[in-house]
Amino acid sequence: MEKKEETNNNKEERNNEGKEEDRVPQMALNHVSRLCRDVKESIDFYSKVLGLVLIERPPAFEFDGAWLFNYGVGVHLIQAKDEDSLPKTDRVLDPRDNHISFQVILNLLDNINILIYKKLKKKTKIKVAISPS
Repeated sequence: MEKKEETNNNKEERNNEGKEEDRVPQMALNHVSRLCRDVKESIDFYSKVLGLVLIERPPAFEFDGAWLFNYGVGVHLIQAKDEDSLPKTDRVLDPRDNHISFQVILNLLDNINILIYKKLKKKTKIKVAISPS
């Protein structure tokens, strides 16, 4: 019997037979960028409420901002040029607007003085939307 040469596809299949958590994802979310009214206040929110960690931001950027990272995702905060580029603060939360969502254990929020909007959904689940000031 002739021995067949192992093709690149066979090698790749064999290499992917390990545990799922050992595999390197081919694509993942790297970061989201958020315009903000006040970078320092937003850093406080994302670090104290969500547990993101302030990391070094390349000095090449010629505008105020900050980079935070944790849980496999980064948040890039960018100081808005003017108020017109930001959402109005007096408007009602609309779940159809562009947004990002982080899952946070509620008891982490117990001692934090922030406005929380709760909406009951399907009588069993509570959705909480929190925004930095």
